[in-house]
Amino acid sequence: MIIFVGGMHGVGKTTFCKKLAELTGFVHRTASEVISEESKSAGFGNLKVSSRLNDNQNRLVAWVERNRDSGDILLDGHFALLDSNRQVYGVELDVFRIIRPAGLICINASVGLVLDRLEKRDGVVWPAELVENMLNSERNLAVATASGLGVPLVILSGDSIPSAVKFVNNLME
Repeated sequence: MIIFVGGMHGVGKTTFCKKLAELTGFVHRTASEVISEESKSAGFGNLKVSSRLNDNQNRLVAWVERNRDSGDILLDGHFALLDSNRQVYGVELDVFRIIRPAGLICINASVGLVLDRLEKRDGVVWPAELVENMLNSERNLAVATASGLGVPLVILSGDSIPSAVKFVNNLME
């Protein structure tokens, strides 16, 4: 089973997923890790650049198709990304159709918290309007993706681990 956990950079997805994996027995993988693995195995090097969004999505899908039956996976990624022009790029529904998640979790946080985390973690000051736009885009695309796939969605904050465990347990029944 694959559960996709999405949210903007800095909302706490990875920390959330690590805790959730410990409590549920799922394996946690980030989309950027598996894209990097696919890129290296295909001889492309590290392609985490925004001008390669479609290539990266193709690599993610290839990894998922090869690893789908290897166990329960929390796949940590994004519903929305920024392209090289800093425009919001929604991950296409067809990508999620191929991933076939049993459920979706969207991690949300306040603009202020995300701004603070991104500055502390990456040393980059993001415009507040861009962060707000990305947070809204992640939520809106999560809702649209869940609707398009007909799968359950829960929108949580990064500290809502008990609610996430309940969500995962319900999916496994």
